[in-house]
Amino acid sequence: MEEPYPDIEIYIEVTTRDAIVEWLESHFSVVVDEHNITLLRNDESVECLIVPDATDGFTSVWFSPNHTPWKTDLECSQSAHQHFQVEIRCSTGSWQEDTPGWMKVNGEGCAEISWES
Repeated sequence: MEEPYPDIEIYIEVTTRDAIVEWLESHFSVVVDEHNITLLRNDESVECLIVPDATDGFTSVWFSPNHTPWKTDLECSQSAHQHFQVEIRCSTGSWQEDTPGWMKVNGEGCAEISWES
């Protein structure tokens, strides 16, 4: 069984910070201030960083440490795709591994891709 990644990062195609916060509220208690988003779940806190248009029209969403309901970036991507119904991208593995690649999750399923983020 795969160990949870130490952090999670996904890239959501074309969405807003408010829409992301709404999605997060279905999984966490969310505390939003001007610059930070803190997520609370099972008495543990998670910092969440949202970077609009981080690369190629995708918004980066980063969770650290990984006290999320998802063990991997791919699990998080699948959850985000179910909610947003847009393409989500993520790494194929933890960045602690050697040279992970990229995955996309969309209406056609999951597939490895070549992506220069």
